[in-house]
Amino acid sequence: MTAPTSSGFMKEHATFNHVWAALMLEEHYRLGVRDVVLAPGSRSSPLTMAASEHPGLHCHCHFDERGLGFMALGIARGNQRPVVIITTSGTAVANLYPAVVEAKLLGVPLIVLSADRPIELLDNGSNQAIDQRDIFSRHTIAYHDLPPPEAEIKAAFLLNTLDQAIDQQHRSPGPIHINCRYREPLYPGRCLVDASGYLAPLGNWLTASTPWSEWQASTAVPAPQQRVGSACPAARPDCCWQG
Repeated sequence: MTAPTSSGFMKEHATFNHVWAALMLEEHYRLGVRDVVLAPGSRSSPLTMAASEHPGLHCHCHFDERGLGFMALGIARGNQRPVVIITTSGTAVANLYPAVVEAKLLGVPLIVLSADRPIELLDNGSNQAIDQRDIFSRHTIAYHDLPPPEAEIKAAFLLNTLDQAIDQQHRSPGPIHINCRYREPLYPGRCLVDASGYLAPLGNWLTASTPWSEWQASTAVPAPQQRVGSACPAARPDCCWQG
């Protein structure tokens, strides 16, 4: 739930988690993403809502995260563009492992945005709470474990982090993993959060259509590579499904 302004990036959002989620999806859009694949989940609600409300993104849903990963792989190869994958926390992330490994072998630009619990909710018996830090190990081009959204952390930090990860992906095509920690609340309340003051330092970015980092604006999105001898996604029905 966001409140539109006359032009540019939304200034009011359901929660502060949604502010960060909207910033992330907008920056990915400016960096070339047009398709987002997602599976149902609670912890990932801010990301899911931000993706579904973005007018330039096409969302694809799947009930199973393993199939979701191969769906993203097929869309990325077919459209020659990076694809964002959104999952909730816990074993949902682990189910992406086969698709992430194959994306690394084939040089396919997947962007995994995994929702996660804050660090204080780990190792205390909470349901579906696993250590997701760098879960894909050497099978990703870049990995970042984001802190929970806080007003004290500048929006420019978030955008810079994304731009640097995508720049690495441009130089060496393959999957990247951004782990997104969210504290409660995850769902909209009665009032929207006015983020005008928090977003103000972004200046022209709020009404522009280019990425935050100037050097990213001129970077082309690479085409996925085809490697001889690699497993072919076309041989897998769940790999090439396109919604």
